[in-house]
This record gives sequence, structure tokens and C-alpha cells, in this order.
Amino acid sequence: MVNHDLFSTKSDEVTSAVRGAMVPASSNALQDRKTRQAAKVVVTGFEAFSGMPVNPSAELALNIGRCKDKCILVESFLLPACFRRAGHNICKIIDTEQPDILLMFGVDATQRKHVKVEAWATNTWRPDAYDTVRRIHPSSPAEYASRLPVVPLVRALNTAGISAVVSESAGYYVCNYVFYSAAQYIHSKQYRTIFAFVHLPSLALHPESCQMGRRDGVMSKLVRALQLIIHMALIQLSSKQPGNEMER
Repeated sequence: MVNHDLFSTKSDEVTSAVRGAMVPASSNALQDRKTRQAAKVVVTGFEAFSGMPVNPSAELALNIGRCKDKCILVESFLLPACFRRAGHNICKIIDTEQPDILLMFGVDATQRKHVKVEAWATNTWRPDAYDTVRRIHPSSPAEYASRLPVVPLVRALNTAGISAVVSESAGYYVCNYVFYSAAQYIHSKQYRTIFAFVHLPSLALHPESCQMGRRDGVMSKLVRALQLIIHMALIQLSSKQPGNEMER
């Protein structure tokens, strides 16, 4: 069974990884957040699509959406693997839920080794491999930076034993379309929402995922990664410091 209790039973390695990655404005940043009203966290994944009958981003979103904790309120949503519908839905979710933290997850169907933390949402999309690259929002900036500090986050994930890398391109397809649509909407509304996009490795490419016990082990590791990401986002929320250290 996957452990959904984010804070009361957090592992020593996750805790030490977070502390080693960032120094919050206050050493009691997380405790300060607990004493105030609960932070609203929205986690999104994608529905299954052709070639990906079981989407790990959907499993992760649905699993973490069942968690209970007094310092956060987590809501999870699944997005369709369709450009405009997914872009419309993520903006509607932002408007309706008004999250403090928005964590979007997708799957990188081409690799099984790393969690990829996306640094930039780019104003580009391509409907299919044979089409030309287009702009998502013609009058909007070329890119938006993630509001989570991607370099310390990747460092923390690796310290916790979760293989992770910084990615400077979320691609041209639905994942980047959703990432950019969310970023553009948040900026246009001047919301202070902390947002980030993370690509998960494909479980379909894990030979061990054919065995349910081992598959549960892989999913438990991804849930642990999400626990750490939420911790980092709460620190960011409490410190009110600029997020992404990346520069073009």
C-alpha cells in the first residue's frame, strides 16, 4: 500500500534532502504554514492515451489526492491528452480552485530512468510530428519559468535516492501546452500561485512493472518524490522568495 500521510510519517531521507537543498527565510517555515490556514495544493495528471494505457501521472495524482493532512488540502484532477481541451481545463481548474501550489505531472514515454523537472514552459506546440511548430498564445511571451527552484529540487530528489534531472524543454506536445497555458493564465491574472511541471518516467518501459508488487514499489517511489516536491513548494510558499534559479 502507498503511504499517503505526507507529513506525520515523512522519511528521514526526504526530510534531510529538503533541508539540504534550501534554506527557508525562517527555520520554522513549515511550522509557520501549519499554524496558518491550510495551503491548497492542486495536483494534475493525464488520462490514458494511445500507447500509454496506464498513465503513471494519473495514478500519482489519484493516489496523492486521497491524502489527509492538517496543513495542506490536496485536490487532484486528470486532464485529457488533447491540446485545447487540456489547456482550457487547466485554466478552469486554476480559476475554480485558486491553488497556492499547482503541480502538474505528465509522462515521458521515451525513457524510464529519470524524473524530469521542467525549468521552462515555452510558447510552442506542434499538433503532430509532421506539422510545423506554432505559438500557443501569439501575443504572449516566448516562455515562462517554473516558480519552483528547479536546481535545488533536483538536488533534493537525487539526495533522497530518486533519480532526477533538470529539463529545459517540455517538448512540443500536450504536456508543454498545459504547462504554458497554466503559466500564461497565472501571469495574466497576476496570481501568486507556485507552479511547476514534472515529467515522470514511463512505467511501461520498466520490465519489473509487469509484476504488481514491483510496480507498487515504483509508484511508492514516485509518491515519495511528490511528497518531497510538496515540501519544497511549501518552503517556497512560506519564504515568498523568487523560485527558478535558471537563466537563459
